[in-house]
Formats: sequence, structure tokens, C-alpha cells
Amino acid sequence: AQAKTSEMLANLKKNDQVVTAGGLLGTVVNYRSDAEFVTLRIDDTTNSRMQVLAKSIVRVVSDEDAKKDS
Repeated sequence: AQAKTSEMLANLKKNDQVVTAGGLLGTVVNYRSDAEFVTLRIDDTTNSRMQVLAKSIVRVVSDEDAKKDS
């Protein structure tokens, strides 16, 4: 499981929608693979942003995943 998480974080990029362990849904604004934190936009209307621990991200919700489900 740890290898899968490491791979997911290595492939994380700007504009990816992600879910954190705490259940927050956000869009990646800024992330470097060597950084401990990721900046997420959590509200498009107000452009509110939040920094979270990179390792707290549990899932990437991609557009392709959404298309497969529909």
C-alpha cells in the first residue's frame, strides 16, 4: 500500500482533484514531489486554498475515473 501511495504522489500534478484522509476534496494548485505539503484549492468561488500534508492524500479523482463510472 505504501508503494502505491508513493507512486500516486510522484505522479501528482497541478489541477488533479484529490481526496485527503480527512475527507477534504480539493484541486492541486502547487506541489513538488520533494515537498512535504501540497497546496489545494478547496473553493472555486472564493479561490480559498489550504496546505495539507502530501502523505494525507489518499486518492486522486481524475476526469478519466469519472467517465468510467458514468
